[in-house]
Amino acid sequence: MELIAVEEIAGLKYYRLLNENGDPFIAEPLFTIKKPKSRVVAGIVREIEGIIKKRRELIEHPGYIIYEGIELINDEYCLLRRGEEIYQPLDSNITGEKISLEEVADWIISLGELACDAEKAGITWPVIFPNSLYLSKDKSMKMMDPDISIQLLKYREPEDANLMEIYLAPEVFRENIRDQQSLIYSTGVIMYYLFTGELPYNNVSTSDYSKSDLVHEILNITPLEPAYLNPDIAPALNNFVMELLHKERRERIENWQSFLERFKSIKAAGLYASKEERERFAVRAEKVIKKARRKKGFAIFWRKRWKTMAIVASIVLVFYLVGIYTAVNPYITAETAPEEVVEYFYLAIDKKNTALLDESSEMDLKHLDRMVASIHVIESMRSAYDFSGEEEKEGVFGIYDLEIKKLDDYPTYQVDYLFYFYIEDDEIYNAQISSGKDYLHRYEVNMSDKLKLEQIKGIWQIIHIEGSLESIIEGRIMDLVE
Repeated sequence: MELIAVEEIAGLKYYRLLNENGDPFIAEPLFTIKKPKSRVVAGIVREIEGIIKKRRELIEHPGYIIYEGIELINDEYCLLRRGEEIYQPLDSNITGEKISLEEVADWIISLGELACDAEKAGITWPVIFPNSLYLSKDKSMKMMDPDISIQLLKYREPEDANLMEIYLAPEVFRENIRDQQSLIYSTGVIMYYLFTGELPYNNVSTSDYSKSDLVHEILNITPLEPAYLNPDIAPALNNFVMELLHKERRERIENWQSFLERFKSIKAAGLYASKEERERFAVRAEKVIKKARRKKGFAIFWRKRWKTMAIVASIVLVFYLVGIYTAVNPYITAETAPEEVVEYFYLAIDKKNTALLDESSEMDLKHLDRMVASIHVIESMRSAYDFSGEEEKEGVFGIYDLEIKKLDDYPTYQVDYLFYFYIEDDEIYNAQISSGKDYLHRYEVNMSDKLKLEQIKGIWQIIHIEGSLESIIEGRIMDLVE
């Protein structure tokens, strides 16, 4: 092989070569950011050569990049392929550019066809992600075999920019299942990014956002619908992407053939929303986006706040449990009046007293019960480790201005109060992070509940709740601030 030229595109180096017959070849180094140790290099080279040899004739789609093998050039191991065109990484082509929906649709069809051919050949890639995707001069999609891309990922991407996890389906983390269904999910993530310019889980730019936060979002948080980020997207296309990103496998497209048929049908019907549809999404977009970010901030807040205390939190919990089982004087007895039980119930919420919460209610309080228990531990640890001598600090959430009124259908009570809570807020974060200040936002909500009580074994207990508190019990706390 004769070396003709060296070119660099989007931070990647390419060698132009000619063989003895004058045929052009392109070679790209395997390792760009860092080079592994020699014994690791040998293993990677063997692995990639095996993939090239096995799959060279299995996938004939023009979008599949066929390599001849690995060549040592200028002391660098390089992927070698025939031709003279240099394919540019997809990310470098679309950053900062306005890409039409038609262009993206063509790329997605090529991607689906490639995956369909691989499925027919008995190949199951572990994930499809942008590092495998390139564009030719005519803007057609080209794909490096994802198994090759994964082998090279840590040597071509800075560690802090390596976000491959975002393309993995929930079942990969839950059960380590990697199959065509999980590939369909990862294609949904790519579609979301290409159609909106954002990833479905987009807090990754914040300084304290970890991969464990990302996995938590993938498992538990539904992404914002893409049409709210790009109102030009037709509702059918919006719904299709959300179906691909469904957390339950059985709710996604069943196979690649169906994927292609459905997507081609959507493309034929029209990728763009009508004027009325655009206006409908645009009007609601700001409110929906803010609400989604608040919900995400709230979820991350409960997971991460005071996480440095997590190691010792279990100790507090043990003492708390010991207190429950050794307590001899319950708060609520046969002599406690119904109105007092109601007052104790709200006191339990405000003071994060799970024992009192349990005594005053016969109901399954679901998220409220878990929230009170978890924040009890957090605030106990904060109090235990605060030696500043300052006044008692306000809690993560609490109650003010409690008013209890007996209704005609006794023993039913109307309860009005002010409920406050704190969550992390993106806008406050962006404004204050440089100053090192906290980035919490306080919400205050006027709440109103109707509580019904009944005597159980001679003791009054709450058996039914209607009103504002239902949102917290059902885990929909952000509905309170709509």
